[in-house]
Amino acid sequence: TDISNCTFYNNKALETNSTGYAANGGALSTFSMNNSIINITNCTFANNYAGWVGGAISSDKNPTKIKNNIFYNNTAGNGTNTWNIAQHTADEMTDLGGNIQFPAKFTSNSNDFNVSSTVTIADPKLSPIGNNGGYGRTMALQSGSPAINIGNNCPVLDQRGAPRVGACDAGAYEFGSVAPLSIPGLSIESDIKNEASSQILIYPNPTFNGKFTLDLTKLETNEAVKVFVYDALGKICFEKTVKQNIVLFDLSLNLKGIYLIQIIQNQKIHQLKLMNMN
Repeated sequence: TDISNCTFYNNKALETNSTGYAANGGALSTFSMNNSIINITNCTFANNYAGWVGGAISSDKNPTKIKNNIFYNNTAGNGTNTWNIAQHTADEMTDLGGNIQFPAKFTSNSNDFNVSSTVTIADPKLSPIGNNGGYGRTMALQSGSPAINIGNNCPVLDQRGAPRVGACDAGAYEFGSVAPLSIPGLSIESDIKNEASSQILIYPNPTFNGKFTLDLTKLETNEAVKVFVYDALGKICFEKTVKQNIVLFDLSLNLKGIYLIQIIQNQKIHQLKLMNMN
């Protein structure tokens, strides 16, 4: 079973009897899935609750493998007992890297667990859940989040359909990337994953104050193309129609960070990242 690019937010497994034993796994419960391997990749688990244990996940230890996930502020009631254990998970899972948890487990008891023995404990700096593009709500990473660039071998796109950029991020949302425009008939050619072989060149990159050259020579088209520049929050900060193969830009970008360059050519959308050093 593969689960990827999902946001599990504010789900609840409530007590069904006085003991609360049945209230396991606020977001996911995968007990007794013998002979099944569960791979959970680039998901965000936040503010989920279980009446017994495993505010985020209740799972058998060995079959569940986690990679590039965020576990934030998941809680468990322990059946009204005051144990304060197993808040995020009912047991440790197999860690394939890139996972972040906050807060850490509260006790040193043998039946209290972090999601894995090697998980990074750090506040992921999540924004409130909201419409950040795509078909479902996500929790955007704030600038400076330790989840940025911590991932490995992420899916090509995030939950919103936005391309993963450079060293990818943990969780369902990729910082500095923009969900594609929903335009019928257009296909998206993401040049971000392997910019060295891209049809479009940007230089210098990183740049300073938004001054860069866009080389469209390899597109081999005489038709005008539309160029959009988005900031890390998905806001359009520049747009222009160009006909030249080599175009100089001086955008006077005031903020340091990653920008997305989007070029619409015929029935394709090309996307690349630009690092502005300011």
